[in-house]
Amino acid sequence: VSFEKRSKNAVYLQRACDSPTGRAEFVRELMKHYPVDSMGPCLHNKDDNRAMGAPSDILQQYLFYIAIEPYELYCSDKIARAQQGGAIVIFRGCPEVYWALPNRRALINVDDFSGPREVAQYMEAVAANKTLWLEHTSWWTSPGGIKEHFIRFSRFQYMHSQCRMCIFALTGEDPLEVSSEAWDQPLAPEGPLSDEEKGKVYEWSSKAEFLKTKWESADSSEMTPDDIPTGSEEIHLTSDLRP
Repeated sequence: VSFEKRSKNAVYLQRACDSPTGRAEFVRELMKHYPVDSMGPCLHNKDDNRAMGAPSDILQQYLFYIAIEPYELYCSDKIARAQQGGAIVIFRGCPEVYWALPNRRALINVDDFSGPREVAQYMEAVAANKTLWLEHTSWWTSPGGIKEHFIRFSRFQYMHSQCRMCIFALTGEDPLEVSSEAWDQPLAPEGPLSDEEKGKVYEWSSKAEFLKTKWESADSSEMTPDDIPTGSEEIHLTSDLRP
């Protein structure tokens, strides 16, 4: 969604107010200086049925998304939500958050300012200046500026955790560095999926020949021929956990 079509307000989607980082106090003070649409139970001032169920749909409509973590060393999926919706994150939380960003300008860190009033003043400047907004969102249109660590971080979600564990156990290597042949190979369903299955089931598959090669080259006296998958097999894992 373009700059012109987004609301200049900030959006806040939070269930619990209490936190050691004082997020409710910060947002309450920010509201005195900048318009904030709070759709969650915390500091609620606007209704939207999608607020806690489909946040990315809402974030596409706003310039800013307030993401204050409950703990200083905690980094949740709030950052990923904002990236999906294209909103600039107003963030406080894990100091190492930048490894989860396409580039350093992809968020506004409130700890870089002396207080909520100063954060609001900068938000006003961004909301009034499309060029400044584009500086914070340039990674959408200029992929060359995306950091390698963010690419790796993004790829991580496409491989199920149990697949990563198995590949590491077999090869002793970083699963994301081994080969794209080992992951992101979804299996075709054996039959039509029910509506419930469509909403729940995510499948991952690995090519058994690839794992067989890696297994045979591994240095372990405990492996037996029965443990090695045949080349005709497809090793797959089904999970009802959303990635």
